[in-house]
Amino acid sequence: MTQEAFIYSFVARGTMILAEYTEFTGNFPAIAAQCLHKLPSSNNKFTYTCDHHTFNFLVEDGYAYCVVAKEAVSKHISIAFLERMKADFKTRYGGGKADTAIAKSLNKEFGPIMKEHMKYIIDHAEEIEKLLKVKAQVSEVKSIMLENIDKKFVLLTLFLLTSIFGKGDVWSLGVCSFDMGGKSVNHTKIENFALFILFRVRSKSKSSLASFSLKIALGIQNPDVQMLPLALTIDRGENLTILVDKTEDLRSQASCRKNNSLRIAQQYKSKGTQIRRKMWYQNMKIKLVVLGVLLLLVLVIWLSICHGFNCTN
Repeated sequence: MTQEAFIYSFVARGTMILAEYTEFTGNFPAIAAQCLHKLPSSNNKFTYTCDHHTFNFLVEDGYAYCVVAKEAVSKHISIAFLERMKADFKTRYGGGKADTAIAKSLNKEFGPIMKEHMKYIIDHAEEIEKLLKVKAQVSEVKSIMLENIDKKFVLLTLFLLTSIFGKGDVWSLGVCSFDMGGKSVNHTKIENFALFILFRVRSKSKSSLASFSLKIALGIQNPDVQMLPLALTIDRGENLTILVDKTEDLRSQASCRKNNSLRIAQQYKSKGTQIRRKMWYQNMKIKLVVLGVLLLLVLVIWLSICHGFNCTN
């Protein structure tokens, strides 16, 4: 990309140009000023083409950033330049000097800065193009993933509906038509049907379900649909409250079970000590009885042999 790719650039507050830069002569400043006066006030990006040149604008928070480039320059490169210039301008003058500056009072300060940004973008155009392509691919992959997640949510919702209400009650309504492989999905009808089920699943009323779903299938307006976002928000909040309560219940139950386990363990330990003591006393009794019997036998034998306690004879 040649150094003549960018012709002219400026920064404006509203329709007042605060700083501008160019190394060329021509009527492009006048054309850019006319385009500036016709720009919408909303934050957005705009590109106009005139006489083999593009007039690129970036409008944000009441400030307009413009660059005039040759038609051969990619729009993405021009927008990249505007983004870079905007970030630098807001860093230097945001919320201060820029709000009170008069027309073209920042030319001397910010003009050379715009020249440096032009040179940087021109020198790194290929790298920026590659980076922008990667970002575009990432955005495309992200959108595809979100779409797939949306379809899987719809299919899962219908699966749950068939599990709750029965296959005949759901499919006989004619509310949705899709291929199980996900190739064909009537998204609007399925989404309305899913929202309705999320809104009224607590009632578990098959008759109201069939009536409301049939109206959705026939395209009949129902006042309940207008309340779905609010109802879903309330329902989500209630579900979160129930979930928190259940979590607290589980914690308290776990704590009670732990305390019960500790108490039972202490009881088993004390009972085990009592049983050991009891068995020890029983063993000692048996040993004492056996010892007494042996001593008695010895005494009987002694008396029978000695005919008394004196065995000297």
